[in-house]
Amino acid sequence: MTTENNRKNNIFMLLLMTALTILVVVLYLITPSIFGAFSLVFSLLPILIGAKLYGLLASAWLGFSFGVATLIRQDINLFMGMEPVVTVVMCLIMGAVIGLSVSFVYQVLSKKNETSATFISAIISPVVKIIILTPFALIFFGGFIQYMGKFGVFLEDPMVRDLVINISSDILAALIMSPISIIIVKIINKKIYNK
Repeated sequence: MTTENNRKNNIFMLLLMTALTILVVVLYLITPSIFGAFSLVFSLLPILIGAKLYGLLASAWLGFSFGVATLIRQDINLFMGMEPVVTVVMCLIMGAVIGLSVSFVYQVLSKKNETSATFISAIISPVVKIIILTPFALIFFGGFIQYMGKFGVFLEDPMVRDLVINISSDILAALIMSPISIIIVKIINKKIYNK
C-alpha cells in the first residue's frame, strides 16, 4: 500500500512540476514588455508553489526555467548583441539562484510562520535578481558605469527607469502572488496529498 502511495505521489509530483515549468515559461512570455526584460511579475507564482511543495531542487529548476525563458523573448536582444555568452550565463544563474533563494528563505522561515515565510520569500526574489544582475551590468554591459557619480543623469537614463519599473512591479507581484500561492498549495495538499 505504501509503495502504491509513493508511486502515485511521484507521478503527481512529476506532472505538477511539468505543469509548473510550462507555466513559468508561458507566464514570462505573456508578461507585457513594459515590466522589463527580467520581470518576475507572473512567473513568480509557479516558482513559489514549487518551493513550498517540493523544496530547493524543484524551485531551482523552476527558477532555471525562468532563466531559459528570459533568453527567448526579444527584449533580451540588446544584451545578446553585446555579450551573448555572458547574457546566457547571467540569465541561467539569475533564474536558478532566484529559485534557490525563494525556497531557502521559505524553508527557514516557514517553521515560525508560513504566511510570513511566503511573503518574505516572494519579496526576496527581486532583491536577489538585482544582486545578480547589477555586477553583470556593471562589468559586461557598461551602461551604468558612465553614470556612476552623476546622480541627475543616472535618474534620467532609460535603463534605470526600466529597472525601477521592473523592481517595483516584481515587488507588487510578490505581494499579490503570495496569498494566491498559499491558497493553491493548500488545495493541492488537500486534494492530491490528503494533508
